[in-house]
Amino acid sequence: MKERRSGALLAATILAVACGGCGESDGGDPDSASEAAPGTLSLHPGSGQFTFHDALGNADRPFTVRYHMPEGHSPETPIVVVMHGNSRAGERYFNDWEPHAAAHGFLLLVPVFDTDSYPGNQWYNLGNVFPDADAPDASGGARNPESTWTFTAIEHLFDAVRTATGSTRTTFRIFGHSAGSQFVHRLLMTRSDAPIDRAVAANAGWYTMPDDGTAWPYGLGGSGFEVAGLAALLQLPVTVLLGDADTITTSSNLRRTPEAMLQGPHRFTRGHTFYTAAQSAAESLGVPFGWALDTVPGAGHSNALMAPRAAEILAR
Repeated sequence: MKERRSGALLAATILAVACGGCGESDGGDPDSASEAAPGTLSLHPGSGQFTFHDALGNADRPFTVRYHMPEGHSPETPIVVVMHGNSRAGERYFNDWEPHAAAHGFLLLVPVFDTDSYPGNQWYNLGNVFPDADAPDASGGARNPESTWTFTAIEHLFDAVRTATGSTRTTFRIFGHSAGSQFVHRLLMTRSDAPIDRAVAANAGWYTMPDDGTAWPYGLGGSGFEVAGLAALLQLPVTVLLGDADTITTSSNLRRTPEAMLQGPHRFTRGHTFYTAAQSAAESLGVPFGWALDTVPGAGHSNALMAPRAAEILAR
């Protein structure tokens, strides 16, 4: 991924309307939470939450962000974004990750995309890239404006937090589990200049393969995105993280369309299929392959069981 331009004016614009309910306490005495003036974003040491209004994107679709700022936070502190699954259980994901943020010393951000403002695959897993996420050909391949993609909301959030905390980081790190893993790998495949320096995609139910011959959303066909545009991504430190017990084939949330079944009968196999396809794409482009395939022994479809290993990877 390309290094982030300074973007000070851009971030300041986002910051001006970024926050509502800033500085709310995540626990303990609510009166101890720092108060922020209207229209500003304020993060305090410890844990809290705020509402993010994306002035450069879907300002009418605000979302809650839970965060943990570790002791000893400095401008150089890494920023890690964690994407929840289809359950949209942001609080649970935050609780799973908060101790790891404290232990490893990174600033944790857990955005919560509720189903009212961000319904279904269209607005979450598939990022609102196309008017009809499952059939881009229906709109002639036309995409929604990039500023309205749910994927770009994460970049706008990063800019706002970076400015609010005085961070000198030009890139962030990202993790997603289940539907969050789908979010992460599609963000990476569609936003070639996203300011991400390390990513972990864990236990996705199904994938967009780096394959021009397979139609979107199972591949890049008909989307306007091409394997040739993935050269930088394929060299990035991306870990496909899988629980070796995530092998249930009857889960109600496991997509079983013919296209998905071609990727494998369950999440564990599908993750291997995706990794192998990415490896083949790197070979075809003649670029060094920077990805890793890692397994958590005994872990099923559980963010809590994947988080310790993922946190170690992202803290490197």
